[in-house]
Amino acid sequence: MILWIFIIVFSISIVWCHLCKTDQRGKKCYGRIGKFCSKLEPTALASTVISGFLIMIVLIGLVIAHIEFHSLVVERNAVQMTLDTYRKSIDMHMLEKVGAIQQVFEINKQIAVAKYWHSSIWFGVFWPDGVVELNYIK
Repeated sequence: MILWIFIIVFSISIVWCHLCKTDQRGKKCYGRIGKFCSKLEPTALASTVISGFLIMIVLIGLVIAHIEFHSLVVERNAVQMTLDTYRKSIDMHMLEKVGAIQQVFEINKQIAVAKYWHSSIWFGVFWPDGVVELNYIK
């Protein structure tokens, strides 16, 4: 949602800057609307630059979130395999049990945070749909 807002603002700003154009003789190309837009030309330029910059930040955030999600899936699977190995082992020390429980708690907390942000209207675009299918470790 936030990405679409920035794209719409960027598009409107580009059109606004285009309406501010003048011809070779200095006359406004679009009559009265061109005169009105030229009064606010610095605002249009600033809006174009700022919204373009924010779009780039959002796109970089998308890439980072997707990489983070895939690393979370790999880490979750590794902890699940380690936990399965510990469950089959008979002679396990108390410290190993505590360490395994702590790892499970951390992974489940990360999964819960990812599911929360995926369900958000504003920032749900950052998280892939695979977050919904990711199960907690038991």
